[in-house]
Amino acid sequence: MIQQIEVDLLLYATLAALVPGISAGKPTAMHVDRETKVAELVESLSIPRDAIHLVFINGRVATSEQQLHQGDRVALFPPVGGG
Repeated sequence: MIQQIEVDLLLYATLAALVPGISAGKPTAMHVDRETKVAELVESLSIPRDAIHLVFINGRVATSEQQLHQGDRVALFPPVGGG
C-alpha cells in the first residue's frame, strides 16, 4: 500500500500562472505519494522543467531529485530577468 504525505507548495512569479488554482507565493497543500521527488511533483503539475530555476525545501536550496517528506515546504522559482 502506497502512503501519501502532505507538503506545502509555493509557486512564485510566472510559475503560479501555469497551475490553475494556485496563487503566487501562497502555500497550497498537496498530497503526494511517499518517496515522491521534487521532479515528480513538478511533472504531475505539468510545469516544464526548464521553467524552474530554483528549488527550496524548508528554506534550503534543494535539487529536483530530492525526496519529499511529510510537512515539507517546497518553494519553486522561475528564472528572473530584468534590466
